[in-house]
Amino acid sequence: AMPTKPSSAGTAGVVLGSQPVITIVDAYGNLVNSSANVTVTASAGTVQGTSTVAASSGTATFSGLSLNTQGAITLTFASSGVASTNAIVVVSANTPTKLGVLVQPSTVFAGVVFVTQPVVAVEDAYGNVVSNSTVAITVTNAGGTGNLLGMTTTNAVAGLARFSGLYLTNAGITTLTFTNI
Repeated sequence: AMPTKPSSAGTAGVVLGSQPVITIVDAYGNLVNSSANVTVTASAGTVQGTSTVAASSGTATFSGLSLNTQGAITLTFASSGVASTNAIVVVSANTPTKLGVLVQPSTVFAGVVFVTQPVVAVEDAYGNVVSNSTVAITVTNAGGTGNLLGMTTTNAVAGLARFSGLYLTNAGITTLTFTNI
């Protein structure tokens, strides 16, 4: 049983405001005087903090738990020989800390617009897309010959910056660098 549920909402990497308390009960719902371990697992990502707690007189009190993946995460609390119990926590992304390239541009010919344009995500430290971010992101030709032309700066929409019309003026291998300004 779960007399104290974890917070129903949280932020990636931040300790949940309400920590779960799990009781070990028999088939009739009676508290069992047990010191068995209770373990919590997440349906996605990693449970941070102490994920296994020894019960005291049948009660396991968790502390310091946080999750690192955004979305509706099901936490499952289990102990040997008794039915498991679940709770759902909706986790949002933390503050933006980095950019991640989700879609690489395609190989192209000089002077021809990339068939596949790059898409860059504004991410938190855990790789979650920060969906409320609208920062401007710029792409530059950081290595290679020629100029990078087209829409080289775009604002993120829902945490994603979608470039368009990009092309290189010269043939060769190049490195594109994405920065927020």
